[in-house]
Amino acid sequence: MTAFLPRWHGIAHVWHCFIRNVGHYQEGVGATVGEEMEQVNGSISLYGNKTKHMTEKNRNDELTAVMLYLNRERLRRMPTFLAKRMTRARILAEAYGAELRRMLHIYNLEEKDLAAVKAGLIKMAEDSAEKNVNASSIPRTRAVRQRGEILKKASRIISKTNDWHRKEADDMEQSDK
Repeated sequence: MTAFLPRWHGIAHVWHCFIRNVGHYQEGVGATVGEEMEQVNGSISLYGNKTKHMTEKNRNDELTAVMLYLNRERLRRMPTFLAKRMTRARILAEAYGAELRRMLHIYNLEEKDLAAVKAGLIKMAEDSAEKNVNASSIPRTRAVRQRGEILKKASRIISKTNDWHRKEADDMEQSDK
């Protein structure tokens, strides 16, 4: 089993933890939002004020009923949701391919070089973790700037998802309608 750190949560970690454990860069993982658990908890947390003064048994009953209702609604909406996701994935695949080719051209790389770039980044992260080099060992502003630069470079080379892709997909989706 491998650690799977949500993308946006991972930004709060030291850079070597982010590079080694963020699920977005792991083999076989699709493009996810990265905050699925927070989305689930967000829908349940709406009932916190309603149930906080209930007895434990009533609270458990109420929250169980809410979870069953939310799951039933998710199942009802699942076919439509999956069809939309498939359409979006097809659109994004085109946009990601174009962006990848553009970035490979900018960095004078070929697609086969990406595995070596990723391996190099992971090696740097492991070396950094072993040396315990993190934000507490160097001045805070310098550490944040360095981490930001490293993440930005890694994100440009490895990650193919960002707001630009979503905007492109939305634009393409709007033009298809």
